[in-house]
Amino acid sequence: MAQKNHKKALVAEQKSLIFLAALIALLLLIFSLCSEWFFVPGNLFNIVRQIADIGMIAIPTAILIIAGNIDMSLGSTLGFCAICFGLMMNTGLPIPAAAVLTVGIGLIIGVVNGFFVSVLKIPGIVSTIGTMVFIRGLCYVANKGNPVNGFSQEFIRFGNITVLGLPLSFAVLLVLYAAAYVLMKHSYFGVYVYAIGNNERTAQFCGINTAKVMWLLYIINGGMIGISSVFLLARLGSAEATLGSNYDLDILTAVLIGGISILGGHGDILGSFLGLIVIGILRNGLNILGVSVLYQSIILGVLIILTSAKWKTIKE
Repeated sequence: MAQKNHKKALVAEQKSLIFLAALIALLLLIFSLCSEWFFVPGNLFNIVRQIADIGMIAIPTAILIIAGNIDMSLGSTLGFCAICFGLMMNTGLPIPAAAVLTVGIGLIIGVVNGFFVSVLKIPGIVSTIGTMVFIRGLCYVANKGNPVNGFSQEFIRFGNITVLGLPLSFAVLLVLYAAAYVLMKHSYFGVYVYAIGNNERTAQFCGINTAKVMWLLYIINGGMIGISSVFLLARLGSAEATLGSNYDLDILTAVLIGGISILGGHGDILGSFLGLIVIGILRNGLNILGVSVLYQSIILGVLIILTSAKWKTIKE
């Protein structure tokens, strides 16, 4: 039965990748016909630049979900790291030093989240909701609710760096996704993650230190959020206490419609990348057409529900 379900899941993953590729082509066609401003180099540049920020977080999020867990504090952590990064630069700290410390803050948050899940055995969805609320409060306290801005021209130029015509952040994203794909498909670590997501108790019987692996995943997740916050602040030029509060839905939707099973144990990291592109195109196209953010959230919510239902059927 387990082997049959595994084969069924692999087929579903392959079909999901084909479907996503076709969906991307269809969305590009539809929005190009609906607006002359969509399929122009400047707008396409903006799309890849915008998805780079959430894409860096989507990578560890996808791996966490494959392992059967989740982090609900993504948006709060992203906002807090960006605010801390901005405050440190405003005190005169060099950009590289501030960036390293910001990643360190993300890592510390990851250590805390991992401790709750791996040591205290609190389900990730419960413990990270707690840290989500706590960290969002820190976002307001850090600068008394005021936006953090007024950065140097050097930092603004950093935000506009391109590599082979692509935004630096997107080039970094491609490298990170390539590394994650190799890690998940061609390393023992990837085998451990899939094994834990399929059946944690069986993985323990096989000699896998599931607590150690899960803790490491949360630490990586926190560090990646710290890296993302550096590029996000460079793109936006300002950080408010609410920054990141609308990113959670996009990240989770990209991962789930990308074929990552919400029940754990199945999914292709490449699918989450294609799902990310779908979200980027969809958001951008709907914004150009003037569709309200409220209706956009409804669309994304429906996508999550449909994707979750698909994997429920496979799991059963």
